[in-house]
Amino acid sequence: MTAHAKFGASNAKRRINCPGSLNAEAPFPNESSPYAELGTAAHELGEFCLVNGHEDAFAFIGQEHNGHKVDDNMARAVQVYIDYIRDVAASEPSICRYEKRFSLDKLDPPMPMFGTADCIIYGKESGTLYVIDYKHGQGVAVEVADNEQLKYYALGGILEIGEKAPVNKVVTVVVQPRAMHPDGPVRQHSYSRDDILDFGTELIDAAYASLKPDAPRISGDHCKFCLAAGTCSALRNNALEVAQDEFGTVRTVNDLTPQEVADYLQRVPLIEEWIKSLRRHANSLLETGGGLPGYKLVEKRPTRRWRVEEEFVAWATEEGLDDDDIYEKKLKSPPQIERVVGKKNLPASLVIAVSSGTSMVADTDNRPAVASLAADDFTVE
Repeated sequence: MTAHAKFGASNAKRRINCPGSLNAEAPFPNESSPYAELGTAAHELGEFCLVNGHEDAFAFIGQEHNGHKVDDNMARAVQVYIDYIRDVAASEPSICRYEKRFSLDKLDPPMPMFGTADCIIYGKESGTLYVIDYKHGQGVAVEVADNEQLKYYALGGILEIGEKAPVNKVVTVVVQPRAMHPDGPVRQHSYSRDDILDFGTELIDAAYASLKPDAPRISGDHCKFCLAAGTCSALRNNALEVAQDEFGTVRTVNDLTPQEVADYLQRVPLIEEWIKSLRRHANSLLETGGGLPGYKLVEKRPTRRWRVEEEFVAWATEEGLDDDDIYEKKLKSPPQIERVVGKKNLPASLVIAVSSGTSMVADTDNRPAVASLAADDFTVE
């Protein structure tokens, strides 16, 4: 099992913004989840393809990684990551490292501080250090600008390179193909070497602050995924205060003006996060044998599946069933066909981009509003 640093790259944002989170999370085991296991499988697939030759992810559909079978969805997402890395590495003579573990020992931290980057590329001609992080999740789009996790990895890379080679520029990259983002599935942000070293000073200061007995707990968007969120008094009090102050006098949403609705929406995430954290904590109590008055765990509704797929196929063949009886055929997607015939050889007239619906986002998002698109379609000449 991979060790996790108490003040590592993945929790750096939380530690910096909430010094008390280090001690608060200490009693809770850092258990995995089905989503994390799926993400690990996707990472393993990407690393295998990059390290062991020139195979694409699609060549491994049906094979198993970390208990998950590679399907078309995983292969398509991981291939975006593979293609980006190969393009960067081919742009100039480069040194590439995958699943690279970095330590901040050279900064004399007050505790072990380390992390493992998905991919690090150093361009020998430009002196550019690329820090590339693959995110398989589709629920929350990860921002790349001022991303503490990626800056942590970049700091580790600079410390390891030391004076052996110049680092003229640092480019942090998030590859997240399964989550919608206005900047697309591959997003990057640039820093100078000094920017990252200055972040190192901030990081070490935050590490010392987190060790103080009275280190404060401070709630915010960094509370997501905090192991102690369900029992955190700061998050609870803040959420309840917001709920009471903002919603206490509201009887029906129909009484609200559009401006009031917009103001409330800004405050809803904090309340939602505390409620989700409370549910996670309650579920954890029951799973570990603890009691919770009025609640219990039950089995989810079972679904029928083949015990051993190969045994079913053998039985079906003996019964005279052909492939059309036991298999479903599915058209490949345009990106998959492009890999077969070449992107330039697929007639554009055969392809259409269709939205799956609408999403409500902040007006700072650079995508055009649906109403604007509709207006363009029905302009009167």
